[in-house]
Amino acid sequence: MSAGRLLGGSKHWRNAVAERLDDLPSSFRRHLRPEGRSERTATISGQAILFYSKWLVVTDRPATLDELTRAGIRAWLAELADTLSRARC
Repeated sequence: MSAGRLLGGSKHWRNAVAERLDDLPSSFRRHLRPEGRSERTATISGQAILFYSKWLVVTDRPATLDELTRAGIRAWLAELADTLSRARC
């Protein structure tokens, strides 16, 4: 699921999730299952949430739902791209 769909998802889903991001993967999995998403999709989505949460902590930001923003995700992805680029050199 794209960040845009995640962030722009239904209010019902957003209101049902826990405030801490580390609690989000299980809630996300419950959301994806009735939509017929594969187990692999749920696993990858959960991993992305956990990796983003860890990045927030490393950058001295709280790993909460309030930090799940487009700007934050873009910054995280940019840092991942820079890290990968440096690793290839």
